[in-house]
Amino acid sequence: MSRLVESAGIFRVETVADIERLPADARAVLVLGLNDDMLAALSRHDSLETIYSDGNSQVTDRGVQAVARLAGLRDLDLEWSEAITDRALAHLETVPHLRWVDLTGCSGVTAAGMESLRRVNPGIELEPPSQ
Repeated sequence: MSRLVESAGIFRVETVADIERLPADARAVLVLGLNDDMLAALSRHDSLETIYSDGNSQVTDRGVQAVARLAGLRDLDLEWSEAITDRALAHLETVPHLRWVDLTGCSGVTAAGMESLRRVNPGIELEPPSQ
């Protein structure tokens, strides 16, 4: 059984059960093995502003669609989510305060998809799929 660990205001979670035990006012999480089910669970935590991944992600467009419901989301780490596409970025166009998305290793994301998100959110910082 995994433990919910908090350090410097960032909660480390490994399972959906860990996510369900997050305090209602949690603002930041580091997710090990991020996947769509975890993003769906995180989408129920309205206080979340930052979601970090350990880089071992199995996220698809469906997972990004779920987490795009978080109006207060500012930072989203999707690195190495090879299954996401420009459709995921289109879902993020509805997140009003989003300021940073890490797309490193997201080979299904194109420059056109990134440009579309930048048109809606000109101040956003996007880490490109390949560097």
